[in-house]
This record gives sequence, C-alpha cells and structure tokens, in this order.
Amino acid sequence: MRKLDLHGITHDQVSSLVQDWVITEYNNGYRDLQIITGKSEKMIKIASEALTEAGFKFRVGDYFGENKGFIQVL
Repeated sequence: MRKLDLHGITHDQVSSLVQDWVITEYNNGYRDLQIITGKSEKMIKIASEALTEAGFKFRVGDYFGENKGFIQVL
C-alpha cells in the first residue's frame, strides 16, 4: 500500500499535492492508495474535494467508521 501523509502540510498545499500524487501513483500502476489526513475535518474536506475534482472514488476512514484519519482511494 502506498501512503501520502499530510501531517505538516498546510491547507493551501493539500489540493494540488493530493491530485498530483494520486495521478502519478495511478499512472505508475499503483491502485492501493491511502492518504493520511489525521482527524482534521478541514484537511479531510480539502483532500476529498481534490480527489472528486480529479475523478477518483474514495472512502473516508475504515469500513467500521472508527478510524476517520485517512482516505482510501478506491
């Protein structure tokens, strides 16, 4: 699994970083991608919007709804 950790990244950098990273990883054949957002609702929102804009499907957190500190790209 390939992971992008957004800890330490400012909110204004997130959108382009997420899009660039996911597109690059996807083009390189990686499909198991995870973005570590932490529990910041704003960070989750920005990253989710960036993924939607780039045309990717995703799930926030795990299947059980217990850990929402990451986004799983589907």
